Amino acid sequence: MKSTKPFMALVLALASGCGAGTEAQEDAGIATVREELDQSKFSAWELVPSTQNFLWRPAIVSQYTNPQNRITSVCATAGDQLVYCNARTVIGGTDSGWGGNWWPVTAPPGVTFQSGPALASFSANNNDYDVLAARGTHDDTCGVAACVYLRVGQHGGDPNWYMVPSSGNVGGGAVSVISMDGYLYLFASSVTTGSASYTRNYVGSGYSNGNWEAWKLVPGGQQFHKNITVKRFPSPSFSGFVVAGLALDDTPRFQRFRNNRWDGKYYDMAITLKDSPVATSFSNGNDIELFGLGTDNTQYQANIDMVHWTGDGFWQMSDRPFNSSTDAFAPTPGHIDFAAVANTQKIYVSSYQQ
Repeated sequence: MKSTKPFMALVLALASGCGAGTEAQEDAGIATVREELDQSKFSAWELVPSTQNFLWRPAIVSQYTNPQNRITSVCATAGDQLVYCNARTVIGGTDSGWGGNWWPVTAPPGVTFQSGPALASFSANNNDYDVLAARGTHDDTCGVAACVYLRVGQHGGDPNWYMVPSSGNVGGGAVSVISMDGYLYLFASSVTTGSASYTRNYVGSGYSNGNWEAWKLVPGGQQFHKNITVKRFPSPSFSGFVVAGLALDDTPRFQRFRNNRWDGKYYDMAITLKDSPVATSFSNGNDIELFGLGTDNTQYQANIDMVHWTGDGFWQMSDRPFNSSTDAFAPTPGHIDFAAVANTQKIYVSSYQQ
């Protein structure tokens, strides 16, 4: 379990989801919310024991069937600028708990990590692959800033590291990675222009570092001064994802990609945040759940109805002080797992079950 190969051996590949869904009827402007998520359905924030102190937002991925059968994995960058991972399994009600010893992810030779990690998985040729992405030491061959390095490994096999082409020309901060419809998508925001960009790689037949397409700007013209986050929708019959970030006025913005097209505009949220938000959905993007670190260093949440546009407000998710916004991962409709760095530089996890 504590092997460094592969680092996510317990995580199933994300479903590729296809098909159509009901298109939301939307208005432009400031997004409003339907209601507060039921506080009784959040689990208490739980410490993941560690000897390391962690720097930036962690990454969480999970598989969830029911409370008696679930798998959760967390990776994060520590003060020594190495990435460490941990996992908890509950199988048939038997709980492994969180191990106190995080196992390190071996970096490429000569590379130190300069961001938190991002995690994804994909399937190709009846094999499952795990992906870790992070910014690392600058190399002139990737552009002007820190490069994005990708760790790709087949379950049960030895992983390999790759440097994403031109990734140093699209910012220098953390990145997001997802898989969908046979493609691996990589997103980044520029620390100089504030623009959000993405590229994709066809992995339906396996991973090739030469398959990356040219970088493109995310439509909408929005500028961000923090790293953007991207999460795909958990519905197994609907393809899509949501991009979220912190605008120059410190308010969150988000935009969806659904039915093979972008919204074409960003939706505003009427709250000031301290760190980039993360947004996901309980199903197919007609609802958006947005989470972010408030100026009081606690986590906030909003449940946004993209169809009816009723209600207004943000609600405190926890009064525990944090250093980072939470990461969020929806493994299946109706369930979301969370991980964040507290002000103690330790990682706490929580979950929400509808």
